[in-house]
Amino acid sequence: MAKMYPESIIPYDPTHSELIFYNSLKEQLGDDFYVFYSLKWYYKKDGHKINSEADFLIFNSHYGFLVIEVKGGKNIKVINDKWHIKLNNNGDYRKLKRNPFDQAEESMRYFLNYFRKEYYTNYNGIYGYGAAFPLFCINEDISPRVIDEIYIDFEDMDNIREKIYEMYMYWRSRRSNYRINNETTKKFLKLIRKKVSISEAKGAVLNQKKKEIEKLNRIQDNLLDFIEDYKQLYIKGGAGTGKTWIGIKKIKRKLKNENNKDVLMLCSSDMLAKFLKEKLTGYEAKINSLKNLEQIKNKFDLIVVDEAQDFNEDESIEVKDLLKDEDNSELYILYDPEQDIRKGKFKDYFYIDLPPFVLKKNIRNTKNIYEFAVKSTNLGKMGIPNNIEGIEPTVNKIKNDKSAINRIENIIVDLIDNEGLNIEQIVLLSDRKFQNSILNEYGFETIGKWLIDFDFSRTGEESLKYRTISEFKGLESDIIIFLNHKENITAEEKYIAYTRPRYMLYIIKNYWLSDKCCEEKTVNLNISK
Repeated sequence: MAKMYPESIIPYDPTHSELIFYNSLKEQLGDDFYVFYSLKWYYKKDGHKINSEADFLIFNSHYGFLVIEVKGGKNIKVINDKWHIKLNNNGDYRKLKRNPFDQAEESMRYFLNYFRKEYYTNYNGIYGYGAAFPLFCINEDISPRVIDEIYIDFEDMDNIREKIYEMYMYWRSRRSNYRINNETTKKFLKLIRKKVSISEAKGAVLNQKKKEIEKLNRIQDNLLDFIEDYKQLYIKGGAGTGKTWIGIKKIKRKLKNENNKDVLMLCSSDMLAKFLKEKLTGYEAKINSLKNLEQIKNKFDLIVVDEAQDFNEDESIEVKDLLKDEDNSELYILYDPEQDIRKGKFKDYFYIDLPPFVLKKNIRNTKNIYEFAVKSTNLGKMGIPNNIEGIEPTVNKIKNDKSAINRIENIIVDLIDNEGLNIEQIVLLSDRKFQNSILNEYGFETIGKWLIDFDFSRTGEESLKYRTISEFKGLESDIIIFLNHKENITAEEKYIAYTRPRYMLYIIKNYWLSDKCCEEKTVNLNISK
């Protein structure tokens, strides 16, 4: 059975013809095939961005890659070199903007050039294109573009494997210097998975995310219903399991259902407090960070503590003292012991008798990122990754400081200028404050054309956010570039850093530090201690 990306295309709202073709590829191709669905890409024409898409990219480790455009409908005809799809039995036709073979060829050439630009070398495997018409039989006489070896129609759907091999052989006879090896395979698959992650960051998985979030909302609502009669409790969950959202929902419920109630939400950092204030806009809840705990003088009917593993025994006792009724007022404690960077070895400092309610499903990170974080740190093993596939995190080993800064700039320029993302989707995360970073040491206030926002003073500008691990706990971003200065970074700090990105993680670290599970890309770089 072929390796399919994604594992299911139902959440992506495929056409009927695409779904039939996807399932046929999955069932009939062997495990040496990789099939990628709906790869989005773009190019610039006259200064304007033109979006495009490859319906299917098929890769075989012994041959190379094919791009196939899929068309549905009842039939197809060509009038004056314009292609028309028959929509129904009433004889209604829709004119296509381009013929499917031209579309597939254009996508093929894009990925061929993408490989060359990424690796500064030619792609030496077979590359080709074709079209598929799963719902009808095509007449070869309609256009010179219709060549038997490079199309698949209704009659071929039970012989997909043979037709795909036939397509490979057709293009092999037209390509010189065909030779594919393990290195080329590894590079090409990494490149395509990068494109998958870029597509995800651009919203290609919005429908799937939306459905997962709707499912999660139901689960969270059911959990809140179940625990409604418990006044004080722990909720334990790994990174990205939705602890913070449960706390937010609890506060909204309380203030909607009961009048004149005093509610407090506490967390460990100012950044998380700011996020919580935004999410609770319109609700009369007090939001505060741990450092302001001593300034709180009121008493509360409900207190929700997020990132509670950062609270020590004295602080926990202070929190309980803020309850109007120490036994009967509500207290929700949300925590993850594996994110305890203060090494307090989280204990029952809030003195709640019940065992914790446990959340396991990670809904933030791609499967690749979460599994990488678990393998790198030996933490988060109880978590269940979601099904969204992406690119493996990229680890760059560094051999000098200025080259490290250049590498960061190159990553950002590639993501924004070449891939069409924006600076708001990227956070530069570090294990040192900006004042102690290599950026400050060399006087950098910008990375490329982007100002560095390290003190929250440039939030209204188009700037690159620089945040420390402790500042960014409980938060997330589409893309994280983690600048690892220190040799003695803890597993907990790594776990937090590695689980902040939704889609892409880049790690820039000292050359002498090792992560055996990491895919390493050695660059002439090295960050000073």
